[in-house]
Amino acid sequence: MEVIDNFLDDKTFYTIKKKIEDNKFDWYWIGEVNPNSDKDKVFCFGKMFIDDDGWKSDDVDFYLMPLMNRLKEHLNYSTVELYRAKANLFLRNDERLEYGFHHDMLDKGENYETLLYFVNDNNGGIEFEDKTFIRQKQNRAVIIKGKKYHQSIGQTDELRRINININYNKA
Repeated sequence: MEVIDNFLDDKTFYTIKKKIEDNKFDWYWIGEVNPNSDKDKVFCFGKMFIDDDGWKSDDVDFYLMPLMNRLKEHLNYSTVELYRAKANLFLRNDERLEYGFHHDMLDKGENYETLLYFVNDNNGGIEFEDKTFIRQKQNRAVIIKGKKYHQSIGQTDELRRINININYNKA
């Protein structure tokens, strides 16, 4: 696991942040956050950029290319194969919600990786099975092995918690 603060340069980060926080950004209801989430208690909104069926959004380049270029540079990869990329929006709750331990992809083998990119500051974050907690901080990236069990932890302070989740493999 690797945590990288200030993952993108300020200009690129604030351009993405402004657009994804805009009230014209298309968010869609996700009633089942993952197979292990409490469906009576947790939900989120999301936007799929890429999945097994291909590109799902016209603005894939705008959101993903800066992240993927920086990721390739950081990891010294010449190319990566994208499996899935999506944005998540979690709303504030009065209590600290746990969204259910999971790994993102069940059918991509053992070697894929996940980039969790945090768009805004709040007291939510990501928790791993060993109870390691990484607080959400704007422009922070967390790189993990795809098969590492993790769960989202809801925020109690800010109205919105926004992140971008990218599953990929070195090509």
